[in-house]
Amino acid sequence: LFVMNTDGSNVIEIPQNNVRPNYFMLSPAADKVLFSTVAGHFLYIANADGTNLFMLAASISVYVPKFSPDGKYVAFVRDNNMFLKDLNSGAEKQITSDGKRVSMTFI
Repeated sequence: LFVMNTDGSNVIEIPQNNVRPNYFMLSPAADKVLFSTVAGHFLYIANADGTNLFMLAASISVYVPKFSPDGKYVAFVRDNNMFLKDLNSGAEKQITSDGKRVSMTFI
């Protein structure tokens, strides 16, 4: 996984701890990158310059991570339930608990 300026300069590789990302997105401010792994077991966040790699969630299935429009939260699906993670405090809140398939979008 690499990030760069829009003109292709300043290419930086984001370390992935020997895992392969299959989904990624930049935060609204483009200062953080969020990615999940191919196997769907881990969700990571890092600064866009490649520093401060941090695992946000781990489970048998962690999918469809999304930043909130203000970049302060990350929503994701784990084990077919939706969760919301506060990036400042680290607090995690489970939004659904029935284990049914969910889809989500921030409005």
